[in-house]
Amino acid sequence: MLKEIFEVYWEKLFILLSLIGIGMKMIFSFVLKRKEINHSIFQKNKMETLIRFYNAYAEMKNVWRDIPAYPMFKNELSTDELDNRIQPKYNKLEACIIELQPYFKPNQYLDFKNILKNVTLLKSNLLKLYFEEVDLSTTLKVNEFNSDIDLSEEANSKILEKINRNIYKSY
Repeated sequence: MLKEIFEVYWEKLFILLSLIGIGMKMIFSFVLKRKEINHSIFQKNKMETLIRFYNAYAEMKNVWRDIPAYPMFKNELSTDELDNRIQPKYNKLEACIIELQPYFKPNQYLDFKNILKNVTLLKSNLLKLYFEEVDLSTTLKVNEFNSDIDLSEEANSKILEKINRNIYKSY
């Protein structure tokens, strides 16, 4: 009976099986294309977020060097002026680091948080020197502040090298 069906309807079975094969190929191609597009969009967004992070970090790094340290520690720079120089760039860096979280594994994301931790430590050291260290001379405060900047930048430079290595490995 099966033999008779194949002999009589072989052309129709061939067409039916061909249509099923073509349909499966189209579905498979669609699924692959969709995954490729999603991956492409994910990578594009990841790179844009990384670029924003690097720009925000560079701006934050420039803030420390652009602060007139000597006038600041002689109280010629108001706390509002100081806050207006630092806080917007700090907030921008913090926001950029938060944006990076969905794109990195927790152990990789920790590197970005460590950069923010170093910047936060530098900021708190500055505030400590500005408000609490009244016994130190202005020159000593400036020297200590510049030393803190150097230490922070050195630590963050090492972290950024590690981040860059991880990024290069993933591409």
